[in-house]
Formats: sequence, C-alpha cells, structure tokens
Amino acid sequence: MSQFLDDIILKYDVDELQNNCFVFPSRRSANAFKRRLTQITKQDVFIFPEVLSVEEFIADVSGLNYIDSLETVFELYGIYKKITPKDEQESFETFYGWSHTLIQDFNEIDRYIVDTSQFFNHLKDIKDVEHWSKGADQTKMVQNYLKFWKTLPIYYKTLREQLLSQQKAYQGLAYRVAIENIESYAERKNKDFVFVGLNALNTAEIKLIRYLTEHKSAKVFWDIDQYLLEEHKAGEFMRTYAQSWSLYKNQPLEASTNNFSQKKDIKYYDVSKQIGQAKLVGQILSHLSEAELKKTALILGDENLLQPILNALPDNVKKANITMGLALSQTSFASFFERIIDWQVDQHQEIYHQVLLQIISHPMFKSIFFEEQKKLKSQLLKANQIYISKERLFEVSQSISEKFSEQLQLIFYDYKSVDSFLDKMFKLSVFFEQTYQDDQVRLLYLRGFQKVFEKVKTYNSSTSLITSFKTLKQIYKDILSQQTVDFIGDAYDGLQIMGMLETRVLSFERIIMTSVNEGVLPLGKTQNSYIPFDLKKQYDLPTYTEKDDVYAYHFFRLLQDVKEAHFLYNTDTEGMSKGEESRFLKQLKYFKRPQHQIQHFTGAATANVLHDELSKVKKTPEMISILKKRFERGISASALTTYIRNPLDFYKRYVLGIKETKEIEDTVSYRVHGNVIHKTIENVYKEYLNEIITVEHLKKILQTYELELKKQFAREFNEDAIQSGENLLHYEIAKQQTKRFLEQELQVVKNNELVLKSLEKRKEIFLKDDKLDLKVKMIGEIDRIDMLNHQLRIVDYKTGEVKPNQLILDAKKWEELISDYDYSKAFQLLFYALLCEDELTDQSIVGIITFKKLNSGFMEFKDKTNASSQYIDQSVLSKFKEKLITLINEILDPNQAFEEKEV
Repeated sequence: MSQFLDDIILKYDVDELQNNCFVFPSRRSANAFKRRLTQITKQDVFIFPEVLSVEEFIADVSGLNYIDSLETVFELYGIYKKITPKDEQESFETFYGWSHTLIQDFNEIDRYIVDTSQFFNHLKDIKDVEHWSKGADQTKMVQNYLKFWKTLPIYYKTLREQLLSQQKAYQGLAYRVAIENIESYAERKNKDFVFVGLNALNTAEIKLIRYLTEHKSAKVFWDIDQYLLEEHKAGEFMRTYAQSWSLYKNQPLEASTNNFSQKKDIKYYDVSKQIGQAKLVGQILSHLSEAELKKTALILGDENLLQPILNALPDNVKKANITMGLALSQTSFASFFERIIDWQVDQHQEIYHQVLLQIISHPMFKSIFFEEQKKLKSQLLKANQIYISKERLFEVSQSISEKFSEQLQLIFYDYKSVDSFLDKMFKLSVFFEQTYQDDQVRLLYLRGFQKVFEKVKTYNSSTSLITSFKTLKQIYKDILSQQTVDFIGDAYDGLQIMGMLETRVLSFERIIMTSVNEGVLPLGKTQNSYIPFDLKKQYDLPTYTEKDDVYAYHFFRLLQDVKEAHFLYNTDTEGMSKGEESRFLKQLKYFKRPQHQIQHFTGAATANVLHDELSKVKKTPEMISILKKRFERGISASALTTYIRNPLDFYKRYVLGIKETKEIEDTVSYRVHGNVIHKTIENVYKEYLNEIITVEHLKKILQTYELELKKQFAREFNEDAIQSGENLLHYEIAKQQTKRFLEQELQVVKNNELVLKSLEKRKEIFLKDDKLDLKVKMIGEIDRIDMLNHQLRIVDYKTGEVKPNQLILDAKKWEELISDYDYSKAFQLLFYALLCEDELTDQSIVGIITFKKLNSGFMEFKDKTNASSQYIDQSVLSKFKEKLITLINEILDPNQAFEEKEV
C-alpha cells in the first residue's frame, strides 16, 4: 500500500522502534503504518511504538481535551450574553448564524500563533474605516457593529480562559497551548519523535517540529517525489522548509521517491452530471479483476458522490472499504426527518396537503405504509382537501390502521418544547429500527440519527438555548453534515473508497478520481472568514492561494507511484456548477512528462471505450395515434428538441406521459432561478409596452426592480427562503444578473430607440404542407419582441451558458439541425421566428440574451448560406419549415423506432 512507509520502517531495527513516537497526518495513515509494522516485523511478541495522528499529538502536548465547534458556540454565547449589554444582545438563533465563522477565525489565528492584541486592533481599525462616517450620522446598527469589533478581544480572551479552566480547547487553542508546553513536554517524554508524511504546516506545527529537531533527536520524513520537490507547485511548502529550517543547513531535504516521471497511463473523461460520473466509475470498475481491485483506490473529489457511487458499483466488486464514512445528511432518512422539522417550524392548525403528501410519500415511510398512504391519498383526493386539520388526519388514519395513525401522531403532534419533540423522533426512529431488522445499512443510518437526537438533547439540557424549531433545524443540519456512518469492512482488502485527505502517505497502482473540477479540486477563491484578505497576508495567515497549494500537493503526490489513473470531471454548467476541468488536469497535459501517456475521452468517446447497451422502442399503431393527437393539440420547440436530444426521453414524456415529479423545492433550482428573472423583467417592463423606453424609465426601474425580484422569490418559497445559505447566494446572483441586464439596457437606450412590442407572449400557428398528413399546431411563449431603431427583434432570454457559434448555421450545420442537440438553441430561435411570421418585417432578426454572459449582448442567429445572413427572410423560414416537416415525419414514421442516444 505504500513503499514510503516500508522505507521508513526498514530504517529502524525492530528493537529501536518502541523508543520512538511516530506522528502522522491522520488516523488512517497512522493505522496503515501500524499494519505495515505488523506485516514487516513478523514477530510473535512485538511492542508497538507510540503512533499518533497530528491532532492526537497536539492534544498530548497541550494536555487538553478537544471540543467540537457546536460546543464552542454554546460556550461563546454564554460569554457574549455576560459581556454584551442586554439591549444590544442578539438572539441565539441569530448569533448561531454568524458565530461558526468567528470561531473558525479564532482557530486560524491560534494555529498560526498570531499576536492577538495587535491583530484585533488592526481588525477593529479596518472595520472602522469600512463604516466611516461622522459620529452623529452613525446609525444604531453601525454603532453596535463597531462596538462588537472593539469588544472582540474580550470575547476571545474570556473564551480562552473559560475553556482552559475546564481543561477544554477548540482545535486552534490546543495548538497555541502546545507551543507554551513543548519545552516541558519534550523533557518529560523519554522518546524520539518521527514526523511522517506531513505537508502544509501551520505556524504552531512548524515551531513544535523545529523545537524538537533542534533540542531532541527528532526526524522528519517527507512524502514527495524528487520532480515535485524541485520544480512543481506541489512542492512549494517543502522548498520553503528546506530554505528556512536549520535542520537543512548541512543536509538536503530528501525526496521519498523518483517515480513521478515514470511511465503512467492517464485517462481523463468529461461526463455530464453527477450521476453520469457514478455510472462511468461503475463501468471502469467492471473491467477490473479481483486482484486489480485490491490495488485500486476510488477517490471522491466531492464526497456527496458517495451514495450514487455505491449504487453504481458493479457485481465484480465483492469487497470495498469506505474509509470516509457516509455523512448522515446524504442518507435516505435525512430528508424525511428534515421535512418533519420543517413542519414544526412552519406549523399551522391545519396541514397543507403537499406537506402531508411529501412526508407520507417519502420512500422511507412509504416502504412501510404503502397501502395505508395510498388509502389516505385517495381520501384526500376524493374530498378535494387542500388543508386537513390534525384532528381529522388522526381520525382518518386511525380508521385505516392503528400503527399508521400512531406514527402520524408522532410526526404532526403540536410539540410545546424541542426536548419533547426529540424524544418522539427518537421513538419514531426506534419504530423504523424494528421494521428494518434485516436491513443492516438502514439500521446503521437509524442508529446514527438516534445519536444526533441524543446529542442535541444533551446540548440543550446543559444550555437550554435551543428553544425554537428554527434553531433546532440549523443545529440538526450542522450536526448531520458532520456525523458519519462508518461501514464495517476490512480496512485494507478490496477496493478502497476514500476522500482526498485520507490518501495521505498511501499509494496505489491504480486510482480513479471523481469531480476533478475547477472549484472542487482546488476550491479556489472561497473565503468563509471575517478577516480581510490583506490582513491575512500581513499576519501570514493562509489564503485561498496557500489552500490551492495544499490541494496541488495531495493531487500530484497521489500520481507518484501509480501506473494507471482515471480522472472524471463534470461538464454540467447548470446552476452553480462551472463545468470546467481542474487546473491540475490542465497542468498534467501542458507540463506532460515524456513517459506519461495521456488520453482524453469526451462523453461520446467514452461510450465507445466503455460500451453500455442502449434501449430501443418500436412504434405501435396506438403510439402513432397518441403522437398525432399531440401534434394536433400543440407541440412546442422544447418537445421537439427533447426528441433531438434523445428520442427515448421524448417517448417517455410525450407518449407514455411520464412527467417529472413536481415537488416543493427547498432550494432554488436552475429552473426557478430562470423563471424568477424572466417574471421580474416582464413585470418591471410591462407598463412601458409600445412606447419608447427612455433613460428615465430605466433609472426608475433600477430603483424598484429588487422589490419585484423579492416578490417573485416569495411566490416560489416561504418568507425566509432567501435569508441564508445557498438560496441567499442564488438570490444575490439573480439580483446581480437582473441589475446588470437593466444597466445594459440603459446603455442601449442612451443612443438608440427601443420599443417593447410584447413580453412573454403566447403564440400559435398551424403548419400545413402536402408532405404532412395532418395539420400540426405549433405553440410557444416568446420572451420578448421589440423594435430597436425600427428593426424588429425576437429575443429569447437564457440563464444558462450560450455560445455564439451555436446560433450560426453553415451548410453542414443546417444538415444536422434536426439530429444534433448542439444546435437546439438555433432550432428554438427558428421555431419562434416561424411562430411570429405574421409580425416579421424585411430585416427582422432573432437571437438570445444570456444572463450568464451578459457582456456578449444580443447574440443573433445567422445563416451562413444566405447573403443577408442575419435576417429572418422567407429563404430562412422555408429551409427551416422543410427541416421541421422532415423531423415531424420522422417522429410519426411507424418504421422508425424510438432509439436511445448517448446523452
């Protein structure tokens, strides 16, 4: 598993080992070392040396017990209440929202041994400057805000004193105390220290290790290849240590291997969506033998992929060890219990039918009460009940089944306290536990949730701070994301599935790594901190650039000893995803070592390499009849492009009538994001239809659009939906996109005449032709028709990415218009142009404005086979009609099966 570990063990005589204390980056790496010790020494009686992770070493030196971030929050709030005047205090709920970031900053300044008195003075001065105004003009809010930064050193000092009096510490405090204790600790500890496989050290770690190397015979073994150490970004930290540590004045810092430049077979794949990655991983693994799987590590760049990956493991993977554990937040029960807490947060006298259906239709509940929930749904539908009282629900459910009713009463009871609710949720989990006795995985999940409920209750019994269900929900979600389910298995047998940090000091012949995307590996410019970037630089605190170097080390170190590597990245650009390959993949290509064989597979190429049989459905007379009725009732551009993208999807949607399940959304989806912006623009503009839009109009709109945007978000979600988290981020993005769009419009009207003819206008026409044996109704909603300097424009808004070349058709692209989804946006524009044929003038144009790239402006459709390429004239419409008729006839052709395409 690691030649590096073997080399270290072989440096010592067996009898010498027990005289040393070995320190590793993590427990996983420490355990791997112990295992190799057992295998290499092969002695019946063997005294193990002391083997610690870095965190255990720091705890040992400091003599303190670690507390988690949640316990630190509770301790800090107690201090905050004592120090802050009552009329300036925030509720625990509000405090909880921002305190985690503050504690993370405390951790950072302690780990990097920052002079806190000087630091906090600088921070206060910066906040003063940021909110500078004449004293008399400062609002109460600003005054309290500035007072908070002035009081911050007192909060910090009091928290430190209070924790130390209880022999407790958050992580950073333990590091600072360890520095204070190292001299006495080293004298007391009658052992030599060996530091193995460390990399990006914080200031405290550097001071500790340098002290022990200078005053005790401590050794440091770095796990890095010679090439990476000398020339690569991955060796940045170690080159710094080599230049600045006295340990390396007379001896060089030694690399552990020289294998990075050796022959390696490297494949990287662009794959659409998370589920696509999971499926492809399954296909790659299916080609490996049992012996090959034992030498393979599957590394998840994004650990949220674990559940889809587990579902996609092929049959030949008989043994797998999941070292990272599965976050409870990713399990099937997480959303079930969260929906119950949501109900308690928003509780009313009557239950909205969608809330009830979401809970009883949840897979975890439905699998036990399948018939019962069906009967309850039926009764609700029959009575056409939008709301149902709790009393009526309990009465109806009792008539269906007593057990069914008992569980619904646990869920929908009007709880007066958080503690009583937690007791009942524990009871509900026990009911599930009794039901799933034969399902070991679900039992593991349920016991994990029981620990969560107990943990929250324990915290609350000592603090009494969790008084509202809203606060409970925040804390529940935080604990859930940190609590993992550990799967039982041989830690070193079969396929190894792990996160990036768990790979430290380990090596494998073959690696498969997912989510190798920019923004994931590395994270990039993310800053969850109140400390400004410049102040971090001034005090040598890590910024995103240092964190990127950490990721670089982990990524490239893994390649040192591999013979074969597979890297997957997600090309999906919807929502928050960039769909861009990681810079590390680019560096592998651009700075390619001569012996590295690198191959790139696109989605289509991947299908050829790893073939997956596609489905085909033959058309029946009944299907043709359904399709003809569909075309006569009305067909949209999106329906036709669904067929172009994948005929089998079209069959499922428009023949079988399988719709996407409509669910109440907890977070802003890509669809909702687009709808909100569309509706906002429609509503702020509609009073100016058919008149010249002026600069004054736009200035007025720019002052009021945000109210309309909030109103549209409120239509989709409850009142607090955009107050925090991902929803707040989506709202801010939508606000910026709408503002930039309106500002761009302002620039347009300064020197041009713009008249809006219609917004979100529904259009329909009938397509008749001798080549069609029916009259086809074409329908669509046109986002905008305007006149710019007396030229008619048909405008389609998009919130996703659009490339100008997708809207330009040459002779070849015209041929592929109805077979290649890459030209779906051009198809859609031509479809809209045909709908508006009765409104077209001699020089009408059609195009897209994308909110993802507003600086591209209005991107026009162009026909490169036409002399007047940008205008929608009869020549263009005739060509499109011909293509459209060919497509419709193909869909209605009984001899042409619905055949699945690779998507």
